[in-house]
Amino acid sequence: MTRLQRNAYWKLWQAVCRAQGWSPQDDERRHAIHREALGQEKSSNDFTNADLDQIFPLMRRLSGSDLVDSQVQLDDYERGGDPGERRRLLWRINKLALDLAYVRSICAALYKTTNWERLPIPQLTNLRNTLANRARQHRAAEPVHADLDSNQPF
Repeated sequence: MTRLQRNAYWKLWQAVCRAQGWSPQDDERRHAIHREALGQEKSSNDFTNADLDQIFPLMRRLSGSDLVDSQVQLDDYERGGDPGERRRLLWRINKLALDLAYVRSICAALYKTTNWERLPIPQLTNLRNTLANRARQHRAAEPVHADLDSNQPF
């Protein structure tokens, strides 16, 4: 976990304890949440992004905050989905700062749809990789403004 993820985890654990009337030092209950969310015993020191995507909604539900969104995420995981991975892929595509029409045209060429936000995870991953490679190639092809005459002051 990153430092920010670790801070969020412990703040959420405190909220769960307040809502449930538990002691924050009750490691057995905390580990029970890990087992329920992940289906196995796992230390918080070893959590991946995917682990946190499953644990956080359960902890939010137990804390009484964000009930609807947490339940939707938990239901999606139970059906075999991965809303956390989708959220990360969409964020990465948006971070490329490409024109939306360009993203849609690439999506249409690859998958015969312009609704790129709804692509299955493997196709969304491929779209992200394609767009990142094309953005990198475009940046590499941009002309570099080198000084032609170093004797000129400007």
